[in-house]
Amino acid sequence: MIDQPIASSKPRGRGRPRHYDQGQTLKIMRDLFWSKGFAATSVDDLCEATGLKRPSLYNGFGDKAEIFKIVLNDYLDQTRGRFRAAFSVDLPIAEALRRVYTAAYKHYYDSVNKPLGCLLMSVALSDRSGDPGVGRIILEALNDLELGFRRRLKKAQARGELSENAPIEAMASQLVALHSVLAIRNRAGESADSLCKLRDNSINHILGMKALG
Repeated sequence: MIDQPIASSKPRGRGRPRHYDQGQTLKIMRDLFWSKGFAATSVDDLCEATGLKRPSLYNGFGDKAEIFKIVLNDYLDQTRGRFRAAFSVDLPIAEALRRVYTAAYKHYYDSVNKPLGCLLMSVALSDRSGDPGVGRIILEALNDLELGFRRRLKKAQARGELSENAPIEAMASQLVALHSVLAIRNRAGESADSLCKLRDNSINHILGMKALG
């Protein structure tokens, strides 16, 4: 990720403002991509929303494709923190898992008052699936989430909440898949009550999984 100073008194290139809040700029660009999608968001849209001129935008972040990847990584830095906090809550496993999904769900309404789903699932996967860099970011995020679920399930297993032969790997994979489904259905406009029912029923089903063979 390109690291630019928030403010500087030194002269900049043509079009560079003296005071430049990188965090706020990333947030504005994230919300624009999240709402409109990658393809429908133009460089002019980004300039207008952030107040930056094209030279400033390119010098600070790169072209539109590079900007999108920077925005994705910044988004993931935030969501990973929320997931870590949710995974660390000391509750019975079913309730702990509900907290994880609740943390994700709240993030979908973080900046604008309409359901947007997960930025990776709703925009990155559909709009930029042909970009290998975006693909790597998505896979890394999914693998990290699966690892978090796996560790939390193993903790529950050690406490006797799950059987010794519970298929932890398969259960973690199913929990990641559930996250993706909930994100997509949220973006499509499904009600919060309906999503909560789907979440709870799916968690109960996954926790009841038995090892094959």
